[in-house]
Amino acid sequence: MREKLMTLPIQELKNIARDNHVPNYYRLKKAELIDALLALPDAKKAPAEAPKKAAEQAPEKPSSGTAKKTDAEAPKKRGRKPKK
Repeated sequence: MREKLMTLPIQELKNIARDNHVPNYYRLKKAELIDALLALPDAKKAPAEAPKKAAEQAPEKPSSGTAKKTDAEAPKKRGRKPKK
């Protein structure tokens, strides 16, 4: 397991530690993060990795109409009135 964790970038390790509620994970170095993750009970390790795998396999959902408006569709900005 340690070898698998060593191949992950530190940000991914921090994400896993955050998901598993490791205290002060953001202050730990890579080796310390790996030690902290390995010290977790097995019941806590598995759920953190399962959602990631499910998210990778899930097809991309179409947007729900929250696309940005073009300049023509966007409302005009209010500003100061020009001096006369």
